[in-house]
Amino acid sequence: PYGCHYSVVTYYYLSNISTRLLIEVFKCEDLGEFRHTHRVDLNCTDADYVAWQSLAAAGILVFSLGVPVYFGVVLRYQAHSEDGIRNSRTREMYGHLLDGYESDKYYWDTLQMTRKALMQF
Repeated sequence: PYGCHYSVVTYYYLSNISTRLLIEVFKCEDLGEFRHTHRVDLNCTDADYVAWQSLAAAGILVFSLGVPVYFGVVLRYQAHSEDGIRNSRTREMYGHLLDGYESDKYYWDTLQMTRKALMQF
């Protein structure tokens, strides 16, 4: 249980940085040919670079958007279970996402995580 708690907290603090870095892969500009904005030695149309962009897109879908949706689904399931959202096991594992919110607003932090990821675009 503690490993899950630490991974939730770690994700919470690293998600904005990770999303920003994943999006950075797509920042290209036309300089006669498409080059990376910060590293003009990288050709954005090169097959290897396109492969990295594909991996970054998968990372954005899974890490930046998928994980908050996963947390939202888990918390929704817990909220509608017999024990409710405030049982000790749920608080132990996902308490960081629930702190500061009313019991019926359990989903708010996951919406905030998703919003922050989308604001990076």
